[in-house]
Amino acid sequence: MSTVSTSRVWPAEGLTRVPYWIYSDRDIYEATAQQGNNWSEGVFVLGQTQQANNGSSWDRVSAHYFETIGTPIVRGRGFLESDTATSQHVAVVNEAFVRKYFPNTDAMGKHFGKDDGRHAGDYEIVGIAKDAKYQDASRPARSMFFVPLAQTPPAKVTDTLKTLP
Repeated sequence: MSTVSTSRVWPAEGLTRVPYWIYSDRDIYEATAQQGNNWSEGVFVLGQTQQANNGSSWDRVSAHYFETIGTPIVRGRGFLESDTATSQHVAVVNEAFVRKYFPNTDAMGKHFGKDDGRHAGDYEIVGIAKDAKYQDASRPARSMFFVPLAQTPPAKVTDTLKTLP
């Protein structure tokens, strides 16, 4: 739909927010937006006993995602270009995530993981983002965490096909 090129617009011309409709442009999407399907996984917090309702949504996003969509980081930081596959694995969580998993303690610097308890130390919380609603505006914001796209690239379709029986 859009014919805007990221090399002309981001960030050379000072684009600070991308309107919703521009996400259809592949270059802008890959450079600045969500790179997953808002997956939902079990969350396991290092040092905590397993919660009965431990599901949380998550997504892989680029270094400029929060600035681009206008979601403020209320504590800590967003993702940096230096958050790579070889650096400490980090995460930004939203306020709903903090309320759910850290109701009586400071979440900054804490570790958690997804899938199962063996991964409870995989991500260090480096930032807390203001709650945002991604689907139903009439419902409360759900707990959400974000990981840098550079640290967790999605599997390529061809890689997935190779692993199928």
